[in-house]
Amino acid sequence: MIHADDTEETVSSASTSKNKEEKHDKDPIEVESTIWAERTPAPEWKPTDQELPRYVFSGRLKYLPLPANKVVKIFLSSTFTDMYVERNYLLTEIYPRLQQFCQNEYSLEFQVVDMRWGVRDEAQQDHSGSKTCMDELRSCQELSLGPNFVCLLGQSYGNRPLQSEISLHDWEIIVSALESLGGEGLNLLKDWYQRDDNGIPATMILMPLNERCPVVQEKQFSDEISPKLHAYLRNGVQKAVDDKLMDEKQAKKYFWSVTEEEVYNGVLSLFEEEARNHTLCFVRNLVNINYQDDKADRFVELEQVDDKVENRETSKMIKDLIMATKKHLGAENSFTFADVEWNDMKSANMESLKGYLIEFGEKFEKEIKNIIRRAADKKNPIKGHSLAGMLTEIAEHDHQALAKNKTLQGRADIMATIRTYIHSESTFPFIMYGDSGFSKTSLLAVASIRVYDWLGDTGKEDLVVVRRFLGTTPDSTNIGSLIDSITIQISNACQFVLPQTKDLMQKLVLTLISIPKNYRVVISLMSFCHDRFVPPQTKDPMQKLVLTLISIPKNYRVVIFLDSLDQLSAYGKAHTLEWLPDQLPSNVKLLVSTLPEDHNILNLLKNRHYSDKQYVEVKILDTQLALKLIKDWLRSCKRQLIEDQFTILSERFETDANTSPLYIKLIFDVIITVPFYVDDIMLKDLLLKINSPVQCIRYIFNELKRKNGDLLVHRLFAYLHLSNLGLTENELIDLISLDDEVLNDVFQYQVPPLRRLPAVLWARIRNSVKDYMVTREANGGKVIAWYHRQFVEVGDTMFKDEPPVEGYKIQASHLCNLLRESMVDYFSVITFFLLSPVYNLNDIVNHDDRKEEVQDNFSLFGVYCLQVFGDIEGLTGLFGMYSWSEICEMTSRISFKNQKAIGKDKDETIDSGELENSFDKLFRAFMFSSSLLSVYPRMLGPITLGRLLAFAPGSELISNFVNGVYEKGPKINSFVCPHPQLEGSGTHLVMEMPNDHSGPCVAVIMLTPLDGSFYLTLSRKAVLTNVEEKRSLNGSERDR
Repeated sequence: MIHADDTEETVSSASTSKNKEEKHDKDPIEVESTIWAERTPAPEWKPTDQELPRYVFSGRLKYLPLPANKVVKIFLSSTFTDMYVERNYLLTEIYPRLQQFCQNEYSLEFQVVDMRWGVRDEAQQDHSGSKTCMDELRSCQELSLGPNFVCLLGQSYGNRPLQSEISLHDWEIIVSALESLGGEGLNLLKDWYQRDDNGIPATMILMPLNERCPVVQEKQFSDEISPKLHAYLRNGVQKAVDDKLMDEKQAKKYFWSVTEEEVYNGVLSLFEEEARNHTLCFVRNLVNINYQDDKADRFVELEQVDDKVENRETSKMIKDLIMATKKHLGAENSFTFADVEWNDMKSANMESLKGYLIEFGEKFEKEIKNIIRRAADKKNPIKGHSLAGMLTEIAEHDHQALAKNKTLQGRADIMATIRTYIHSESTFPFIMYGDSGFSKTSLLAVASIRVYDWLGDTGKEDLVVVRRFLGTTPDSTNIGSLIDSITIQISNACQFVLPQTKDLMQKLVLTLISIPKNYRVVISLMSFCHDRFVPPQTKDPMQKLVLTLISIPKNYRVVIFLDSLDQLSAYGKAHTLEWLPDQLPSNVKLLVSTLPEDHNILNLLKNRHYSDKQYVEVKILDTQLALKLIKDWLRSCKRQLIEDQFTILSERFETDANTSPLYIKLIFDVIITVPFYVDDIMLKDLLLKINSPVQCIRYIFNELKRKNGDLLVHRLFAYLHLSNLGLTENELIDLISLDDEVLNDVFQYQVPPLRRLPAVLWARIRNSVKDYMVTREANGGKVIAWYHRQFVEVGDTMFKDEPPVEGYKIQASHLCNLLRESMVDYFSVITFFLLSPVYNLNDIVNHDDRKEEVQDNFSLFGVYCLQVFGDIEGLTGLFGMYSWSEICEMTSRISFKNQKAIGKDKDETIDSGELENSFDKLFRAFMFSSSLLSVYPRMLGPITLGRLLAFAPGSELISNFVNGVYEKGPKINSFVCPHPQLEGSGTHLVMEMPNDHSGPCVAVIMLTPLDGSFYLTLSRKAVLTNVEEKRSLNGSERDR
């Protein structure tokens, strides 16, 4: 039973900040608090584990489970040179095992942030290296399940950079202190540190080198200017400490190294319990160091007295840091390896270091696994539920609603219209439409939260809210899985069981009419569910949804919110809207949104001839609200525009009619990156250049290239835009890891023992545009894609039609073809391990040091066609009038995967029953022969001819294919079939027995249990095969 105290259905996402004095009882140094120090107190009452699923099914937000972490992401902290051997050993020996452990045991990604790679020259130019480290560390703390920080400490204290940012309070104290010392160095400090009034509060910022160029070069700064700035700044700080103007611990940040800053933020700033749940420390002590050796300074800081000796200041600081860290973590989380011989480490003598490295690696692996197990196995209220996956899906959409609730401002007129519809007697859907980026999603999200207030406090137990933000999760992309999730959620929330029917329309109708009258149902395509109710067994989405809605008991009210109908895949004729009911039961409300032109969806909805009040167009924002949004977003990031800058922005909007929410968000994303020292003229010029969403997106992409490298960013997004159905993250990283040009650029300073793109580099780029990307389902995998069409269009131009940099050695069109070939090579050869007579791929893919992910699914069709025709043009020519995108669309319907490697236009789709039937026959011919073709792939042409010749006269598609095989097939296999010789699809042949036997088959036993049809085959092992699913279920070796 839902608790009567449920009131406003909004909750904070996860945490609130603790009082800073409480957090820093032991160390008051002001740093940003980490996620682990920000936890909300438990509510006075919360549902039991048994009650919680009912809350989730009903769309309640008050006790919504926190989002599940999907990655183990560890920040590895140490100085680079002295821990070089340990870092490389972890990379080559331990990380692969941990990655496999995470994937196999918990389906988690495993990532390690190693800052040896990915910090480019630009970070040195603008002194942002330390900030980049801290940003990555916070990302690990926010995203990682279990361990998020590991430090390796030795005798080296590490680099101590200049403070890139100083608070005004500290600056005034330091200036006053230096003036009391005579003012030496003050002019130099004031020249390099400038006031940033765009910060909240204002701060002093160390100016980038490129603002001083060509007067000051990087080497001159590091050799001459930086040491002086260090000395003057520390003199002022020390004088302030001596005069009791600054606390010693507050002053520490002006003396500490990057390593100590990382350890402080990763370990020492946390409560002990939190630190021990998420962090580890490994200490290594070298013995017999020869301080006079040229390589000694790689392992310890030195100073010159008579001879070189260990620097007393840094020696004390590293010892104090080790002691504090070990004390904070305790013996269970800190480990010391003593008496490691320096000579062996200096020369990287792996034979002598073998024992130490094995011990260190095993301890590292064991402790990381222990923390992961404790975190993953921690009691989860919905983890053990029979429908845990569906509950997680519902929670994910509900969290999206909460996030969107924080961003919407204005739109009171539309919210009032939605409220009127919720209270009305209308039995028709409510349709909201508008251009991309016009805040349709936020409007539906906020409405799905406010609906509780609109419908009053009484009877809340009978209100069910279903939310689905279509296209944002794999299960909200495909119409079949979407309808399954909605019907199961409603039936569980309303506690009814539907009749067992295979007719989807009947299933939906029965669901709706079964809703109790005391329940109100609000449907917003964004959620999942099931426990007591089993939906009808039907494959027709329309029938399924209608049957569900009409089965809702009349004492229930259901409100369904389905955002972005245009984001559904075309699979299952989703864009025809045949699945969407024309009329609803009286206790059901359905609200949907769509783009006005995509897939003809809006026209189909208008052709239903509802009254005008059922349709609402979302238009642009007024200028004042747009400016307020930007101002509020800046304030949330502790930034602001000063008066003159805000005037320039206001004038810009007065001359521009485009104030769509997407454009406003893009303007904000641009402005937040503009440095404070940009003058008014430059700001005006910038705002004139970004006069449309397209120009804003180009600016954002160019900033990504500047910060992360032209080649890396261009190649990543080029592969993404060249794929038709999208790429998984592992596929994308694999493709880049096979590209030596990109890897040489990424590893320009240090070459790792494993030449593979660090996953964290892609994660950093994706996080920069995370508000505009989604994960979708395509051919059984979770692929990444852009959410807004404008990003697709701009990306196609920048990454397919333009080179990575001006004057690039290869023309864009030729580069595009080369990248397509690389994708074909990857999906063909890596997947199938076949040697193609057309491509010589050995030089491209046989890299033992890349460790590409082997694909599980494959398409013999794709391999064969590429073997026969050699290129995309020949392949598309095979099918005559059909475009490649049409071929890809149809093949995806038949559940074949690898067409994603060489797709073209994502927006071209087809919906022809005759064509689908031809494709079905074509692919069934391949499927029926799969057991033979897996061993003899070059027989694909003759075998498919033997099955398809009979269908050629009635199908242009099959006729083109047959003619193409006759013409070019003999290059692969000279055997040609002049007449039909094998059973084809559409006959009594259902499937061919899988080739799972290592010896002759001696018996076939047909089984027909209640839940399906199976046959058992026997040789030296028994193989049980599901006839309906056409796959082997198991096989165990046994004696005959």
